[in-house]
Amino acid sequence: MGVGNTGANLKPYDQCDFYYSMDAGLTWSEARNGPHQYEFGDQGGILVAVRDDDHADKVWYSFNYGRDWTELSLGKGLQIKPLFLTTMPDSTSERFTLLGEKSGGGFVVVALNFEGTRDRKCNLDKKGDGGDFEKWYARYDDEGTLS
Repeated sequence: MGVGNTGANLKPYDQCDFYYSMDAGLTWSEARNGPHQYEFGDQGGILVAVRDDDHADKVWYSFNYGRDWTELSLGKGLQIKPLFLTTMPDSTSERFTLLGEKSGGGFVVVALNFEGTRDRKCNLDKKGDGGDFEKWYARYDDEGTLS
């Protein structure tokens, strides 16, 4: 996932959009319009994003790697400037924390818990011979150079 644009030059951040890639950056698809802060949990099984502006009033989440997004209101007319969106360092958690600055002053912490929202959690087979994850290998070009 990343924030950027198409074209020969990188535009200013506030003119960029939020993209995702399913092939380690070889190709990119637009996930959401405008710049977003983003995080993934459950080893990529949950993607969460919040528009990175002064009046964010909702978060978006995806259970299918960014192809479809569901809106989740922050509630009660709350508008924030997101400061950070995070989860556990190993990205295995289904819980996220969003810290934002309220437009009228002060800060708010929003806890997002996606536990139990799907039929099951992704299965990471420690032996590497099954589970929900595909092995991914870096590509080498015709000369044997890593690309």
